[in-house]
Amino acid sequence: MGNGQGTHVTRLALVDLNALFVPCWKAIGPDQPASAPHDTTVNRVRRIAETADHVAVAIDCPPYDRAKLHPEYKVNRRASAEELVDRDAMRAQLDRVAETLRYDGFAVLGSKGLEADDIIATLVAQSTGRDIEIVIWSGDKDLMQLVGPGITLQPPRYDKDGTLPQRVDVDGVVSRFGVGPELLGDFLALCGDTSDNVPGVPSIGPKRATQILTTYGSLDLALTCATNGDPDMKEAMRELLAKHAAQARVSRQLVELRVDAPVSLDDALKPREVRPIAPKEQTCPEEEDDMQNVSEGEFEPANDPEPAPAAPQSEERPAAEAPPPATPPSTQEPPKPQATKTEDTAATAIVRVEPGTDQWAMALEPNGLRGAEWLAHQIFDSRVFGGYPTPQSCLLAIIQGRELGIPAMASMRLTYPTNHNGKTSLAMSAQMIIGLVRKSGLADVFKPIEITDTRATWKGHRKDDPDPDVTTVSYSIEEARKAGLVRDRSPWVTRPADMLAKTAGVRLARLLWQDVVGGLYFPEELNGDADDREAA
Repeated sequence: MGNGQGTHVTRLALVDLNALFVPCWKAIGPDQPASAPHDTTVNRVRRIAETADHVAVAIDCPPYDRAKLHPEYKVNRRASAEELVDRDAMRAQLDRVAETLRYDGFAVLGSKGLEADDIIATLVAQSTGRDIEIVIWSGDKDLMQLVGPGITLQPPRYDKDGTLPQRVDVDGVVSRFGVGPELLGDFLALCGDTSDNVPGVPSIGPKRATQILTTYGSLDLALTCATNGDPDMKEAMRELLAKHAAQARVSRQLVELRVDAPVSLDDALKPREVRPIAPKEQTCPEEEDDMQNVSEGEFEPANDPEPAPAAPQSEERPAAEAPPPATPPSTQEPPKPQATKTEDTAATAIVRVEPGTDQWAMALEPNGLRGAEWLAHQIFDSRVFGGYPTPQSCLLAIIQGRELGIPAMASMRLTYPTNHNGKTSLAMSAQMIIGLVRKSGLADVFKPIEITDTRATWKGHRKDDPDPDVTTVSYSIEEARKAGLVRDRSPWVTRPADMLAKTAGVRLARLLWQDVVGGLYFPEELNGDADDREAA
């Protein structure tokens, strides 16, 4: 770092996005919209921008390279099915936060296999010798290794009185751990870290770790003395360190911050350019000329909450950790249209249909794009379908269902947003793909003839095919294993017959009835992840 004398010192805020977002996600209340964590996190970054000349946002990009060194890294326990759904929803909203911040002109930096800590450490290393004052926004103790002249760490969690904790400088690190930032990595390697599953050395806590480092000056020297049988080291400590020397060195590598991430400090220092985001509500061209004559059952679109200001309040403003509630979409009953023509009255007349029929189901549907948009916002804010990252993704699922003749709620249940090559895609339930073929009336034969835990076979024939021979398609557990689908505790292990049956059925459907199911894929075909709902 330069001393800044006679020159302008650039203030750079480096934000650990997870450190801001996760508390907002956990604090969301039942009376708040599902987008509250997104909105609160984005607004916090905007407020941080008022305290600095430049802001760079660092993100995690799993799977992590450190897992190659220690497979149990950041894997403390198996998640339940409910937790997996919640985690997927959290990831989807976190991705949306990053996307919004990019539109806001912030540098959002990450690299596959690396953590936000590595991105921040690399940027700090690149700032050496330049007149830059850095504030790291994170509560991660690993990042305290970077604290030094001109570099402080600001924990982002508010205290009970609504104020931010004091920034951590070199004295703050020594006060908390008993060693300076230069030895903090050695300290963490000795103690271990249960939150990241860093093993450390058994029976060594913070007090003993500080004593070892104060006496020997470094972890490496202490381990060398122990393995060489240093007589000045207490026998119990010598045996403990010698026995777990390899584990301690692995732990040291796990907590070591990388400074070779493929990111550039110049990107973080570029002028911020805010890009416009298209408004959520756009009038359907077909409705522009006749907005007053909306048929019975059409709903007004939700009133969107006011967008967050581009220049928010100062970061020093006291605030609770819970995200502020956004203005909910209007639930007021829409005004009934007034018939102005005879045909208008006919269009809004009640038509009796038989309950349980397709006509009955579709009569409950919104009959225009505006109504579908309103419904999408209601569904999104209900949190019933937590895997959908945005109201727009709900709308696309509804529109896809309408195209296929499926009611909105059924389409929401049977459509799964999934990440495919870094983009959100809509996957369809395998059972729905099979059902579409049967509903089409184009199959005179379409059924399974073999279902076991090792293989499933289906046969089928199109009604319009003059060749009377049926087509058979099989799928085996060996094929699934080669595709990487058979993983511990996945439905391929707990319910293999169900998974094989629906996979073989979809393959046959796509082979013979492309005109019915073309372009429809189930989750595993897009990202290799089995969905418990698919095997239910």
